[in-house]
Amino acid sequence: GKIDDVSTAIADSNYRSLLLGIVSIYDLAEQMLRTLSASDQGEGHRCLATVTLQLRQILESNGLVRIVTEGQFDPKRHRAIESFACETPEKNDTIKEEVRPGFLDGSKVLRFAEVTVWKYTGTPGETVNPASPSEILPETAKEHEGQR
Repeated sequence: GKIDDVSTAIADSNYRSLLLGIVSIYDLAEQMLRTLSASDQGEGHRCLATVTLQLRQILESNGLVRIVTEGQFDPKRHRAIESFACETPEKNDTIKEEVRPGFLDGSKVLRFAEVTVWKYTGTPGETVNPASPSEILPETAKEHEGQR
């Protein structure tokens, strides 16, 4: 009945929160690994690479799949955080770079991939206005406020 539905909703919410917490730690480990890769290939690098791999395996074993961030921008899976002018209309609305990975939980987006996007403006090299707040999910909008 209703109690079972509420219990299921709470369990789903707790599970989602746990996965998002693991995703955040995975982000941090990947960022640290990139920083170390540039300066140190020693024991610390190997340990961090192992931790990063194990975190990725935990996410994958729980059904999470990293969102592809190449090719065409998809507002159902990506959030544009910045746009850059491009010279050719063919590059318009294609992904320039991944800023933060996103993940799918089955067919549902657990966290949108944050990307930069090419926009054809006819004026190469200029930065186009960043994504409007409506293109950023409420849970990521709060994170952006703290970063700006």
